[in-house]
Amino acid sequence: MVRLILWIATPDKETANRWYNLFSRECFQTIQLLSLSALDPPPESWGLIFAEIGVEGMAAPKDLNMLLQGRKNISVIVFSGPGKTGNALISGFLESGADDFITTDIDEKVLLSKTKAHIRRLLPNLNAARTIIVSGNGDIEIDRLKRTVKTGFSAPAKPSTTAPAGGHSGPPPPIQPGGHSAGQPAHRLCGGCGGKSKKERIIENLTPKEFDIFSLLLCKEGEIVPRSFLMEELWKERSGEVNCETIDKHVETLRRKLGPYGKNIKTVYGAGYVYKAV
Repeated sequence: MVRLILWIATPDKETANRWYNLFSRECFQTIQLLSLSALDPPPESWGLIFAEIGVEGMAAPKDLNMLLQGRKNISVIVFSGPGKTGNALISGFLESGADDFITTDIDEKVLLSKTKAHIRRLLPNLNAARTIIVSGNGDIEIDRLKRTVKTGFSAPAKPSTTAPAGGHSGPPPPIQPGGHSAGQPAHRLCGGCGGKSKKERIIENLTPKEFDIFSLLLCKEGEIVPRSFLMEELWKERSGEVNCETIDKHVETLRRKLGPYGKNIKTVYGAGYVYKAV
């Protein structure tokens, strides 16, 4: 199964954390790197690298040439602080294979739009794929557009991972974003899922906050999601005015409404919550 990954290569923690949070909100698997020497794309992965000019492994355009050799499914966006890189060096990176150049003060909405545009060129079916989140065992489906939660699906059949000779042609298999590392269970995103069983039911009584919490937990299935992250996502600029116990109460109610699936939301004391199917 094809996996979509975003890498952010920079020693600048402020920029790395800000962009990591931005992409994580969209359920993209995002990995932070201090240098490109640590880059190790898993088999069958497609991805987009945000590489700071000057980071180890990206000091000069020739480094980009070396990085891209033999990697057909990787796109690279180089960046730097505003005014730190001259036009000649920027042109050199673009001519050596970089798909774009941005600065760290880019507006987050613009950055996200650029990212989606680049990914659409890698994976044309991205938009349809990202509307539905399915749990790793295939038993829960969340439609983020219709804001519905369905349970009781049979496990989906595994799609073929065999690439056609000569590279990729036609729509790729379903993507596996989310915050999963190699060997961990990953949820599947798809444009629509079949294989419905007789046990299928729709959970209709979730409040908007409960729906958003569940979506964030399922997006990061198997990962600890901090309370602070949930608060920032749900209340945005007002998150500082909200008591963390409010999240606990929402989660408690969410567990009850999910019935047998509620026990899959585990409390990690002092940290946050994790959704992990039993």
